[in-house]
Parts: sequence; structure tokens; C-alpha cells
Amino acid sequence: MSNRTTVNDHPFRDHPIAEIARERIVVLDGAMGTEIQTLGLSDEAFRGDRFCDHGCDLTGNNELLTLTQSVAMRDIHLRYLLAGADIVETNTFSANRVSQGDYGTVDQVAELNEVAARLAREAAEEAEGRD
Repeated sequence: MSNRTTVNDHPFRDHPIAEIARERIVVLDGAMGTEIQTLGLSDEAFRGDRFCDHGCDLTGNNELLTLTQSVAMRDIHLRYLLAGADIVETNTFSANRVSQGDYGTVDQVAELNEVAARLAREAAEEAEGRD
């Protein structure tokens, strides 16, 4: 007897995204890091008020921008959604203990992930309201 799961008995078969994908191509957002780079943010922007006295260089810690430049991060998600993306990823590529250890921000990992998800959700709700 085979242990293979078929399409008909897959647990996510009736998920709304699966239903949409059966009807058309589903579009994922683009490169968050590239969009962040186009903002040309300084170290001060990465730090914001909250991390102004932090002992490490924070430039390049794109995930920290979720906390220090949250409006800009939400707006990037919103632009992708308004351009036609069906799905946006959270700004959490390096929001983990190992990566944040390079910046001395390990204690913010849980908050980075939570806030990033909230910002993406807010953008989705705003885009849905405009749709």
C-alpha cells in the first residue's frame, strides 16, 4: 500500500489559495531586499529612535526596518499588492537568532517576526479595501 498523498485527499485541497491556483496563476511579490535598497537608507534610518545608541553598525539589517521604518516596510508590501501580487512574504528573511546575532539584536527576533507579519497583513487588508 502506498503512502503517497493524492490531490484529492491533500489537507489543503479546499484552502482558498488552492482554489484560486486551480483557476489562474497566483502571483508572489518581488524582492523585498531590492525594494529596501532603492530607499537609500542611512545607518540612522536603520537605527531609528529605538536603536540610536546601539553599539553595532545596523546598516544592512533589513529586518530591523520592520521596527524602525515600519511605514516604509508596509508600503512596500502595499505597492506589490496594488501591482497585482496575490501573496506577499514577510520581511523576515534574516529575522532569526543566528543572523540577528551579527547585529546584537537577538533579543528582538520574536518581535521582528510578529511585527513583520502584522505589517504584511495590514497592507493586504488595505489593498483588499481598495480592490
